[in-house]
Amino acid sequence: MNASRARGLFLVGVLLTGSVHAQGAPPSEPRESDLLPTDSALPPPPVDVPRADALEQYDEQAIGFDDFGGVVTEDGRVTGTVQWVSPYQGKYKRPLVGVDFYRAVGRPDLVKQYEDRAALKSGLMVGGGLVLLAGLITAVVLSSQTTTCTSITPGSFSLPTCTAPPPPDPAIAWLAAGGVVAGGGVLLAGAGMDPDPVDSVGKRQLAEAFNRELWQRVSGQPHASGVDVRVAPRLEKDGAGLTLSVRF
Repeated sequence: MNASRARGLFLVGVLLTGSVHAQGAPPSEPRESDLLPTDSALPPPPVDVPRADALEQYDEQAIGFDDFGGVVTEDGRVTGTVQWVSPYQGKYKRPLVGVDFYRAVGRPDLVKQYEDRAALKSGLMVGGGLVLLAGLITAVVLSSQTTTCTSITPGSFSLPTCTAPPPPDPAIAWLAAGGVVAGGGVLLAGAGMDPDPVDSVGKRQLAEAFNRELWQRVSGQPHASGVDVRVAPRLEKDGAGLTLSVRF
């Protein structure tokens, strides 16, 4: 009986000693992995700084296009659609108007063609406008010639004397008419002339080749094909709709 009580007191003493030691021990330092949540929203440190620089340069110089479209209506009915394309450069979409597009893609030959065609367009419009103006002035002068009569003296019973203008020279009349017709035709031809040497499809091909070469130059890697999504208006029998095309 005394031996059993002694063993019991010994076990109680051991348990109390272990409890006191656990309470008095200093707390262990928390690990860094325990402080940071596993789903942290902080971005990881950059592992490929040169590629990030290449992406930045590419985004600032790459050429893209904005597609626009409109619907033409008359009395509530759709009569047609209008589409146009606006090229831009860089992530801030700097507009590339006129010859700026060909300068951006590095095509001096197309720059020369554009400038020549633009000069021809301006020359036709200015020259045709001057010929048209000269013909109109001549026609107005010829038509303004009227018969002149002398005034009647008060108390006189004599009839006024009238003088008819000489008939206009047929050559001058034909010249005036020809100036109006020819000048107007040249003016309209110049106004309708497009100085762009390349159409919209050709511009997209030029931009694609430029972007591919740009990426290879700034990154040293081949350019990967992206996804081209286009939305265009479509004219239907009962109204209008939209056409969505995706190219990989």
